[in-house]
Amino acid sequence: MRGQVDPDAGMPAVAQAPADAVIPALREGLVNLEDQQDRYVLPGVSSPQMMAAHEHAWPRVAAGLGTLARGSMGTAVLLDLGRVGSAVEATALLEVADMVLVICRATLSSLVSASHAASHLKGLAARGECPELVGCLLVADGPYTAREVEESLEVPVIGALACDPTSAAVFSHGRIPGRGFTRSPLLRSAAGVAVDLAAYL
Repeated sequence: MRGQVDPDAGMPAVAQAPADAVIPALREGLVNLEDQQDRYVLPGVSSPQMMAAHEHAWPRVAAGLGTLARGSMGTAVLLDLGRVGSAVEATALLEVADMVLVICRATLSSLVSASHAASHLKGLAARGECPELVGCLLVADGPYTAREVEESLEVPVIGALACDPTSAAVFSHGRIPGRGFTRSPLLRSAAGVAVDLAAYL
């Protein structure tokens, strides 16, 4: 967001809202993406310390997000929970999900980390603390095929994103989009992933 969003806005503000004000706080904290009326982002927490400080709030935030998802608009909610397995993990948010995806590159070092994450999530699923539908979203950057990744992680690869650092920097670092941004490999592959996710669910 190029530093234009108040760091205390978004999810931190939602987490501080009382139970009967979570939905209004969610709606107020949404930031419109590229002036499109059907896509928004809710800025998240920025540190493990902030995550821990709001630990008590995640169940009511999860309930609010579930209300949005089940509403008349049929809103699709995607959450980035960062690295899984930490002491301050927001398990309440995992519990209400329809699907959980581990994101990794097709490289050895990334697969090692992703295998730990996938194993942790499958353990949570066995205890009913995570949906049984655990999969992988692959960034196509590395020597391994989707089949090899599935065999390594023991979860299905649901879709693959193109490795397109220039376009990714628009989202991760606020880089100004170039002329061909909307037709970039990243956005084209993301559109395909959206179709794959909907079909899988």
